[in-house]
Order: sequence, then C-alpha cells, then structure tokens
Amino acid sequence: ESDMQIVNPIWERAQEFFPPLKEISLESLNEKLNVRVGLRPYMPDGKPVIGPVPSAPNLFIAAGHEGEGLSMALGTAELVVDMIEGNPWQVDPKHFAVGR
Repeated sequence: ESDMQIVNPIWERAQEFFPPLKEISLESLNEKLNVRVGLRPYMPDGKPVIGPVPSAPNLFIAAGHEGEGLSMALGTAELVVDMIEGNPWQVDPKHFAVGR
C-alpha cells in the first residue's frame, strides 16, 4: 500500500517539472499506483566510483551515484568511453577512483 504522505510531495514536485501532469488527478492514478523500492548505493564522500578496477584488467566500474544516476548517466558514459578508448579525461580521475 502506498503512503500518500510520501507520494503527494513527489507528485507535486513532478508537476513542477512536467506541467501537463497537473491535468491528471493523483487519485485517479492511485488504483494503478505501483511502488518500487530499490537500493541506491553511494560512497561516503558523495561522489560515484568511475574508473578501472585495479585488480581486474579491462574491467571498469561506474557505481555509487545514489539518486543521481539518471542525471549523471551521460557524463558517466562519456568518462567510461574515454577510459576504454584511451582518450584524455575531461576531469581529474582521482576524484572518482576506486581506491580514493
């Protein structure tokens, strides 16, 4: 069962970003409302881990984005592609290193 005290503020915030949602009643969606829960891993310093895994050649990791995974996906993908292709990084990799 959905906790509407949690869902309502999320719905209101979504309406700020997508004004057409204001035309849809949350109550009308409540019958179809599915709540999904999952882990959102993060690092203690708040930065994701992006880079080669030191103990595994040709293996790269991109994890620990917490709730910003979707918004950081493009930048993360560009960094990983640059690593794989051996291109220069656009940012200092030490900030995202596995062993930092």
